[in-house]
Amino acid sequence: MEAAQKRRDREKADAQRREQEGTRIFAEEARIEQLKIQSQEDSIQKQIELITHQYNVSLKLAKDNQRQQQIAVLTYYNQLNAITQKEEAKKTRIEQQEAQKRQAFALETRRFNIEQTENDLERELALLQFSYDQQLQQAQGNQEQITELQRRHGIERLNLVTSESREAMKSVQGFFGDMG
Repeated sequence: MEAAQKRRDREKADAQRREQEGTRIFAEEARIEQLKIQSQEDSIQKQIELITHQYNVSLKLAKDNQRQQQIAVLTYYNQLNAITQKEEAKKTRIEQQEAQKRQAFALETRRFNIEQTENDLERELALLQFSYDQQLQQAQGNQEQITELQRRHGIERLNLVTSESREAMKSVQGFFGDMG
């Protein structure tokens, strides 16, 4: 009886050792596969392959443990969501940068065209309007600031027109003064 018990204990110990060895080999192979995936060029596909690999390894290690399986599933979906959100944020950031570049070019073109105006008064008024348009755009949503900018614009515009009118009157007076 004792010999049979020892034999069963030995067989049980051998089975446990084989299972541990199988688990160790599986873990080593899983780690090797993970390192292969990580060595690939950074991409969304690489990230998805990596979390899918981790998910499959977690499920295999969980065996029949429902809680461990649920943890693996939830972790997998959380990581997928994080990748998706990160990519969407990156795409939005790139689109915003492109829109800013287009807007900056449009503003630069507008300024260039204004500066090409030959009539001094028209050019000065257009540059003033251009400047205030930019300031109003930055003040968007702040009504108090917008009101103040509109007030300043009106005053500066009036000053430009008045100054130009004075210059014109001086020129006309000088012309008639020279005649008489």
